[in-house]
Amino acid sequence: MKITLLQARSDGQIDLTPATTGNGRANTAIAAIAGGLHALAFEAEPLWWLQLLALALLVWRAGRAPGAWAAARLSFVFGLGWFGVGVNWVFISMHHYGGMHPALAGAATALFCGYLALFPALATGVWGALMGRGAARGGFAAVLVFAALWGASEWLRGTLFTGFPWIASGLAHVDGPLAGWMPLVGQTTVNAIAGFVAAALVSLLEGADARLGRGGLGRLGRRGGPAGALGGFGQGGPGASARGAAGFAGAWKGGRMRVGDSEVIDVGGPGDGAGGFGGAGGGGAGGPFGSGAGGGARHAIAPLLAFALLGGGAVLGGHAWTAPHGEPMRVRLLQGNVPQDMKFQPEQLAAQLATYARLAGVEQVRVGPPPQLIVMPETAIPVLMPELPTDWTEAIQGLAARDDLTVLTGVPLAELTSPDARRISYFNSVIALDGQTRWQLNPSRGGQRYDKHHLVPFSEFIPFGFKWFVDAMVMPLDDFTRGALAQPPIVVRDQRIGPNVCYEDLFGDEIAARFNQPGQPDATVLLNVSNLAWFDDSAALPQHLLASRARSLETGRPMLRATNTGMTAIVGPDGRVQAALPPLKEGVLDGTVQGMTGLTPYARHGDLALLGVVALGVIAVRVRRRAG
Repeated sequence: MKITLLQARSDGQIDLTPATTGNGRANTAIAAIAGGLHALAFEAEPLWWLQLLALALLVWRAGRAPGAWAAARLSFVFGLGWFGVGVNWVFISMHHYGGMHPALAGAATALFCGYLALFPALATGVWGALMGRGAARGGFAAVLVFAALWGASEWLRGTLFTGFPWIASGLAHVDGPLAGWMPLVGQTTVNAIAGFVAAALVSLLEGADARLGRGGLGRLGRRGGPAGALGGFGQGGPGASARGAAGFAGAWKGGRMRVGDSEVIDVGGPGDGAGGFGGAGGGGAGGPFGSGAGGGARHAIAPLLAFALLGGGAVLGGHAWTAPHGEPMRVRLLQGNVPQDMKFQPEQLAAQLATYARLAGVEQVRVGPPPQLIVMPETAIPVLMPELPTDWTEAIQGLAARDDLTVLTGVPLAELTSPDARRISYFNSVIALDGQTRWQLNPSRGGQRYDKHHLVPFSEFIPFGFKWFVDAMVMPLDDFTRGALAQPPIVVRDQRIGPNVCYEDLFGDEIAARFNQPGQPDATVLLNVSNLAWFDDSAALPQHLLASRARSLETGRPMLRATNTGMTAIVGPDGRVQAALPPLKEGVLDGTVQGMTGLTPYARHGDLALLGVVALGVIAVRVRRRAG
């Protein structure tokens, strides 16, 4: 007859609490609720503390799961809650504007969220496999390994199949103490730091519980058995193993204690065989990475480091990594609020162009200093240049010449791949017009422009085998050609504007890669032009603003955002929103922006720091296994 009285943890200590019963209803519900709370952290005013608490809930339950698969399944449920709440707005684009049947759009949304949920499941499942049962109580090594895996899984989500790093963990921290780390290591590494802090919080609580449990058993040993019994429960010194074996009358064989002739108490665990219950408890071998850092010391290391990361980030948040460049520039950002179902209708073209001409001030009497830069959103001109009415072009050119300003606007461009080629390439571009430059029928040669580099699957290019999906979505723009990663900034007076289009600003490593290019000046101001009318008044709008704020922090540059429906804003080099328009309303945002020069550590080195975190995680696993 075999009965299990006590659970042995992966570190060799006795677990006095009942084991997690896998993926019961309670654990599944906790994981789903935690995932939903995690999604709510990514608001216009992000709740960094909620992100940490929600992730800590996942670490707590998954870290007590009976196995790696159980941990992965709980994390998959967490991911379904996270993305089911956080990115369910993709249904709007597919059904309301793409024309897909509600059932098909709903199924596609669910599959998409399920795909995204695989990444946190992968991280937590591998963590459980490496740390073993009771990973939540693995001390510093377990916390560091979780951080490395969490950061790596978030990087993978932002890379695989062109990537979708929307509402990545670190984006919730643009207002929190961890924001100070973004200019040094970038938001991608802050994803991992957030995972470390969340897991350290669990380690702190689990360590307190473990210390309480060991004290109780120690008192029992002192009352009921020889002096060696205290060492037997993992509290003695280097000789505790031998004394523990002597303190118990049973014979220790293969992780079992024989009681009498027939009863066997299975305590399992990675003890040293001769050491009884104390196999990993008394020597302190292995240091913070090992399984024998006695007492509660190994549970204290991670929380102390987590508090140091929070405090250090708060201190670093006050440091300016870049310096002002040139004179402040007066800007005007236009938000046309053109509904998506009207945007590409030929009969609506004249009304759209009239809206942007009016917002730009073509017919207004000048009052006070005029703007020096006017920015229209992505595809504010929704047709190719040859289709654009000449009277509208002449009106914008006249405004630029009259007030000595520059106009930037999003527009689709077409050009031949070579002078003798028959194939036409299409670009999602930003073009510039000033008093000395004239828009020709197609500004494909000469002038200043930026061509979008990171294209959106299914709307700007068709992945292999998915043409049927794009046809079902009835998308008017597809199969664009990507521009180069590093393109010259657009010069406006003494500032250099570095544009990015739509969700390009989610990819911090690509934005950083445009800096420090040989023979090319660095941008002093970042610019994002977007059209999120596909998603109505959903969470997508404030969530996207968080990405721009993270890019400002990483590069030490202000970010101008000109959008069709929101969020149109001016973001300072410290990531703070200086001014913004309410979403889904037509409007003009006038303000000033100060260009900045100099390189942050992240602009120089990109995501190199994440590789360091992953390397430390690998070292922790290897050292822990040797010590165990």
